[in-house]
Amino acid sequence: MKAERLARLRDKQIELVQQAKIGLPRDTDGGVEGEALIERLMEILPFDVNAARRARAAAVLEGSTKPGGGKVDGQLMLPGCEPIDWEPYGQILDAEGKYHDRISAPLKAYQAEADRARVNVDHAVKWLNIKAQQAAIFSRWALDEAIKGRPRLELTWGNCVTELNYVRRAA
Repeated sequence: MKAERLARLRDKQIELVQQAKIGLPRDTDGGVEGEALIERLMEILPFDVNAARRARAAAVLEGSTKPGGGKVDGQLMLPGCEPIDWEPYGQILDAEGKYHDRISAPLKAYQAEADRARVNVDHAVKWLNIKAQQAAIFSRWALDEAIKGRPRLELTWGNCVTELNYVRRAA
């Protein structure tokens, strides 16, 4: 259910970005300037004040759980680790969705944070490997195609993966 909701959200985001790109100037590589794209998205996106306020509140709370999210009161010097800022009133989220001040958080909150960090690292490593492989494949293909005299504007990721049969289309 969550995966389906995320897929619909991604589809809507891509649809909005594509709609916003219509009529915007493109550079010689086909790219659109980021600030112009943001301005266009601001014009076409519906706006709900309460949803925006809720999203901002969630962002404030989320930010308070990150390094730099609380007032620094010295350094935390753990054996075998680099020193980090000690933010005693930064927030930490336990596995049950409850927030605690770092200075008084129970062990379960720190365990939950370590578990989340492990999942995030695994996810980041997976995407690092995918992005590095994409760059390597694209680089080799583009060089080969350029040597054959293919026009620069045809040296796209879409052409690369399609011609190498790396795309399996949805049924």
